[in-house]
Amino acid sequence: DTKLKTIGEAISELDAKSAVVVQGVTQCFNEVKTKLITFKSEQSTVEEEDGTEAMERFAATSKHLSAENKRLIDELEHLEKHEGLVAEERKEVEGNISLE
Repeated sequence: DTKLKTIGEAISELDAKSAVVVQGVTQCFNEVKTKLITFKSEQSTVEEEDGTEAMERFAATSKHLSAENKRLIDELEHLEKHEGLVAEERKEVEGNISLE
C-alpha cells in the first residue's frame, strides 16, 4: 500500500514537473519565434537600405559617366577642329616650301 502511495506521489510529481517543463519549452519556442520575427524585420530593413544605397550609387555613377562622356565628346570635337587647322597649316607650309 505504501509502495502504491509512493508510486502515485511520484506520478503526481512527474505530472507537475511535466507541466512546468512543457511550459518552459513553450516559453522558449515563443522567445525564439519573437527573435526570428525581429531578425527577419531587421534583415528586410537592411536589404531595403542596401537596395536604396545601391540605387543611389548607381545614379551617381551614371551621372558621372554621362558628364565624362560629354567631356570626351567635346574633347574629340576640339581635336578634330585642331586636326583640320593643322592640315591647312601643313598645306600652307608645304606650299611655301615648294615656292622657295
